Amino acid sequence: MTKQDDVIVGVIKNYGWADIRPYAVSLTKSGFSGTKVFFFENITREARENLVSLGFTLQGSCPTPNQPDMIFNRSRYANAVFFMKDRMESTRYFIWTDVRDVVFQTDPSVWLEEHIGKHQIVGSTEHILLKNEYHGNGAWAARAAGADYFWLQEEECCCTGVMAGTPRYMVPLLEELILRVTRDLSRGVDQGSLNYILRMPPYKTVTVLPRMAEGFCATCGLYQSDGDALIRTEKRPIFDRETGLVYIPDTKTPFCIVHQYDRDLSWKTVIDTRFSRY
Repeated sequence: MTKQDDVIVGVIKNYGWADIRPYAVSLTKSGFSGTKVFFFENITREARENLVSLGFTLQGSCPTPNQPDMIFNRSRYANAVFFMKDRMESTRYFIWTDVRDVVFQTDPSVWLEEHIGKHQIVGSTEHILLKNEYHGNGAWAARAAGADYFWLQEEECCCTGVMAGTPRYMVPLLEELILRVTRDLSRGVDQGSLNYILRMPPYKTVTVLPRMAEGFCATCGLYQSDGDALIRTEKRPIFDRETGLVYIPDTKTPFCIVHQYDRDLSWKTVIDTRFSRY
């Protein structure tokens, strides 16, 4: 049997090298050996040259309507689906993440090998119930779920910014998000929809939302911007400024992925410095 590849896809627009350097450098340092893809539009020559030197495959972004940046940002799922359609059988794990606010502390392929088990999708959660999250996610999920929000509000808030799994389920999931953002251009529809879709068939039984102790993704924006103001379902991650690493609570074990690190400008400086060069 031919060995299957792991694929990670990101979409970038109007970025310079400094904007994407932490992502690109950290992924390279993590030891990830799969296919690294960026769909891009209007990035600097320095960014293109450095990405190529780090082994990234660059593709021009799929055509999109002449719409504001926010709409382009939410329509990015089409680029990933476009790329993956011809790679469904040859890909083992398909990893989808944001770019500007994501870094890798360990190899995501290794984490998935060790933890995905029988599941097909690995999501990321803020470890806050939707009913307790006042940054918009509750309202977005309510719009997506309608009457079902009465039970959905008791679930944790999931993020579209970090997801992984098998192409068999990941690609249809992104296709469903594409349909929803096409029908509804209002802000947050993709994230609100994701929170609902993952709790419905066929995704409910094949999705896992790892606990903090499993160390998949530290979605740390609200831990930084709100301190201890929010009611959380798990302990706070450990932010070690000396090492520039984010650890699982009560341990010195780093999370695989760190998301939303740039909500705290001082912590952003720590990350920028740690991944300033390869």
